[in-house]
Amino acid sequence: MLDNFEHLVASAPRLVGLLESAAQLRIITTSRARLGVLGEHVYIVGPLAVPEETSLTSPASAMSAGQLEALGGVASVALYTLSAQRVARDFVLTVVDAPAVAAICRMVEGMPLALLLAAAWTDVLTPDQILERLTRDTDEATDRPIDFLHAGWPEMPARHRSVRAVFDHTWRLMQVRERALLQALSVFRGGFGPEAAFFVVGATLSEIRRLMDQSLLARAFGNRYGMQELLRQYAAERLAQAPVAERAVRDRHAAYYVGMLRRWFEAAKGPRQVAALAEMDAEVANAQVAWDWIVGQQDIAQITQAVDGLMLAYVRRVRRDE
Repeated sequence: MLDNFEHLVASAPRLVGLLESAAQLRIITTSRARLGVLGEHVYIVGPLAVPEETSLTSPASAMSAGQLEALGGVASVALYTLSAQRVARDFVLTVVDAPAVAAICRMVEGMPLALLLAAAWTDVLTPDQILERLTRDTDEATDRPIDFLHAGWPEMPARHRSVRAVFDHTWRLMQVRERALLQALSVFRGGFGPEAAFFVVGATLSEIRRLMDQSLLARAFGNRYGMQELLRQYAAERLAQAPVAERAVRDRHAAYYVGMLRRWFEAAKGPRQVAALAEMDAEVANAQVAWDWIVGQQDIAQITQAVDGLMLAYVRRVRRDE
């Protein structure tokens, strides 16, 4: 059994040689990257299950004992609760804390290390305060949510003591082209399709697959791909360090979705309106990012082209605040 093999993937053919020379030998590896050798059987260990947003639509005071018990049984909540009790023995999941704990689990998308690191603050902060730290919008490099997720744990390897250390380690193992693609793909929200990735970033299907093989992208649903949110924030920081490249990729992202907004508006008048609504639901977060960018650039021409389609998306789905 070989643990944390991702930094030795180039040596994978040597494992094949061992298997060929010993008929009864079996090798199990854990790795963030696939070995990519013939005969490899991949078992993907995904994130822990997280509570659905609809599970806490009622006020906390209205939550029944059964609902609280069911929430506590969700894998990510159970891990968070157990980890919190390690540093605060009197911590129990209550109807008061439940919404914040559920939101934390959703925010880190069930990432076990992030849950452990967030819960490690329980002796200092309440779940509401931890959630606020994780969701705050700040430009201060020392106060970003990803840097809140750290712990001193001397028995752990340095690369496992913080979420940033994990991503830094992964970044060092990546090739230059892979780094460029990952940071550019951080402009997307709510996932993206292969056509959008090629138009905005120039990523081919083979390159998308390569990022998936390294656990940097995942297939979300249908023909769409997504990036873990904390990783997306990390990649976005990397992109911001190259302002010329960032502006270029955001311009292309905006151009792609302004065009899509125009198509939605036209399709809503004809027989394709059901399909257009389905596209809106999948892409509205990207459309909003594009809108924010063109408004920030005061690009009146693109604003004029986009406004009707974005309004239509929000009106049809009764999203009054937007």
